[in-house]
Amino acid sequence: MWLLLITLMIVQTPVIRAQTQHTTDQVLPKGSADLLVPILDLRYESIRECGIGKEFRCTSGPAGDRDTARWKKVEELVAGLIKNKSSSADEAVVVLLQYYVGESEGPDLITNVTTRGRRVLPYLLKYRDNIPSIPGRSYPASMLTDQDIRQEEFDEAIRAVKSGKILTVD
Repeated sequence: MWLLLITLMIVQTPVIRAQTQHTTDQVLPKGSADLLVPILDLRYESIRECGIGKEFRCTSGPAGDRDTARWKKVEELVAGLIKNKSSSADEAVVVLLQYYVGESEGPDLITNVTTRGRRVLPYLLKYRDNIPSIPGRSYPASMLTDQDIRQEEFDEAIRAVKSGKILTVD
């Protein structure tokens, strides 16, 4: 009985917001959040079903197929976000740099951020040290890119945008 109750509590309880030493109480505006939530929800669903790192358990079978389908959808959504040139997308792409969304997506995001030019500079500066909360959502810290990598990517993007260069990562 207790096991069932605890399991239900875990499944139904929102995850505590990602806590890092730089997190603030900034709230991501609705337009940008609406662009990020579908991507981050898919990632979170994969983590909940499959685990992460050494505890990953969806290497094959139906669970593996579902995980593969989610990753494919993440790639499609990120590609759509990259094509979107609205100010909400500018902000969403910068915030997405803080999250792990796949090995192939990271370089595309950095290039896309710097391609957007000076208009993303305020967002890069705003979110370099601050992970905003996303209205109605909480995600585990395990979804974030390693803090040192995040800081390095933000610093490189800030330098590139300030100098008018497009940063490409191989």
